[in-house]
Amino acid sequence: MMKKLLLQAVGAAAGTGVVGLIVGYLVYGKIAGEYVSLGTLLSPGGNLLESAAQSLAGIDAIRTKILTCGGVGAVIGLIARFLPALKLMK
Repeated sequence: MMKKLLLQAVGAAAGTGVVGLIVGYLVYGKIAGEYVSLGTLLSPGGNLLESAAQSLAGIDAIRTKILTCGGVGAVIGLIARFLPALKLMK
């Protein structure tokens, strides 16, 4: 019973976390009306010059906002999965 609940909670967190990442990308992934490529967002700045260029372009801030949306989505998924289970235990 507990193992099943834990697997369901992890699945819910992963699913809503991915949805959060997608929503975060759609909301925050634009610079000057154009979406930043996923390759740019996923690749770290290789050298000092590349890191500085990404920082000036706001890539770091965009990446942080998108990851925050994914984290919030995962937490919402966990809460949504555990609340009904807690009510049943009372």
